[in-house]
Amino acid sequence: MDTENKLHSLNSSIKEQLKKSILQYAIEGKLVPQDPNDEPASILLERIQKEKQKLISEGKIKKNKNESVIYRRDNSHYEKRGNEEVCIDEELPFEIPRNWEWCYLGDVAFVTKLAGFEYTKYIAPNLTDTGIPLFKGKNVQNGKLVFNFEGYIPEYISDELSRSQISKKCLLTPYVGTIGNIAIFDGSFKAHLGSNVGKIELIKPVDRTYLSEEYVLNYLRSAAGYQQLTKHKKATAQESISIDAIRNVIIPIPPTNEQNRIINILEGLERKV
Repeated sequence: MDTENKLHSLNSSIKEQLKKSILQYAIEGKLVPQDPNDEPASILLERIQKEKQKLISEGKIKKNKNESVIYRRDNSHYEKRGNEEVCIDEELPFEIPRNWEWCYLGDVAFVTKLAGFEYTKYIAPNLTDTGIPLFKGKNVQNGKLVFNFEGYIPEYISDELSRSQISKKCLLTPYVGTIGNIAIFDGSFKAHLGSNVGKIELIKPVDRTYLSEEYVLNYLRSAAGYQQLTKHKKATAQESISIDAIRNVIIPIPPTNEQNRIINILEGLERKV
């Protein structure tokens, strides 16, 4: 029986290592051949930036403090820091195909949490047993959402706090406790951010191109993505990171069609392995 347990453990370990290796190849653009007919990711990023500026001008999202953008000149990547242009090639986790682009997660997503004053002024005095459920950090476990809610608020309170409302497909990740854990909320019902969890709501231009939540999830689950997400964690009684640290995660963006190919292959392998 002991031998059987060891073989089972070894088999599980091999499968897990295989999945991690395949995932790393995928997010480096090495899993499937590149299609030269794909629209470059640079055009997708331009559309996302245009949509982001529109949302900022309409007051729907706020401009990030200390915002910076990764841009390419020749074969090198730069970032503007103050009045200086800094080459950041050494800060990038790995090389990517020519038609991919690097960016910060905050460039392509609205990343936020429930503010302390929102909890004190609006949430705490209005907790109920029914209504709009509150997602807490503990509701994100092992890459999945746990729909066992400890608190609810009236819908009108949630509607007043639209910035921290969860009403669209997005990613949820704890910023206190199990740092690096992440899952997709499908947007099938209205919910709200509670304590210790942030949302990553991708900015989607109104056209056929997009950045996929499934692709971002797979990247953040990879070794390189996990390292990016946790590189600024604070070793306190409970591990924590800031929302700005999540915004500053460096992520490789493939063309939309490439994202779809990667997701389809990974989902197929997940069923087999």
